[in-house]
Amino acid sequence: EDRRAEQQAHERHQHDLDQRQQQQDAGQLADIKGRPIGRRQQQRPQRVVVPFALIATRMPTGGVTDTAHRTADTPRISIPFRLPSLGFLVGVILYLPAIYFPFHFREAGIEDPQRISLYIVLHVIAGAASASLYGRVRVRLDIYQSLALALGIAAVGLGLTSLSSDAVAIVIAMVVFGVGLGLIAPNLFALLAQVPEQQRPRTVGLTQGIRYLAPPVGVLLLEPIARAAGADAAIMTIAAVGILMII
Repeated sequence: EDRRAEQQAHERHQHDLDQRQQQQDAGQLADIKGRPIGRRQQQRPQRVVVPFALIATRMPTGGVTDTAHRTADTPRISIPFRLPSLGFLVGVILYLPAIYFPFHFREAGIEDPQRISLYIVLHVIAGAASASLYGRVRVRLDIYQSLALALGIAAVGLGLTSLSSDAVAIVIAMVVFGVGLGLIAPNLFALLAQVPEQQRPRTVGLTQGIRYLAPPVGVLLLEPIARAAGADAAIMTIAAVGILMII
């Protein structure tokens, strides 16, 4: 009887195991039938939705309406055209003398290219030295006073250069011009820094663009003078421009 009871208990246990296995199989089958897409396909919408969600978080919330509203409310910015005009004249004084210096040396009887290039480099070095002292100059003078001083020194140097016919005298005059040259551009930058912030980007860009146009336009204007009276006359004309700027 004990063996029979043990056999019956084993049969009931095996029956319970078979029922549990059938229930698990039925649940998995129902789960598979109930899925509209596979596991890999379920992950695809996430890969697509997440980038668009990131883009949406970076987009402006107001859309086109807010942009149009801000544009309508933003006041029109007028560019102070006095600074671009000053930039053109500064470009004439900064760039044009170096174009006519070699011709002036040749008219003075100096035709060695190496000597001419060395002499021209000396006035550039003088300009770099004076530009580094701009801060000390501004301690005693304001922008307009320091600009007038720089233009005066440059004009005197150019005038002496045009009147000199000796190599040593020309070099000394060019160094004087270089001292004034180094102080002109920092004053222009200081004036641009005083422009209101809203106007500053366009004003700086326009001033710099016109300053870079000064050499070709200036050459077109000075070439008839240089052909008729020589390079020294063209240099003297540039010196006159500096005097007129002070006035």
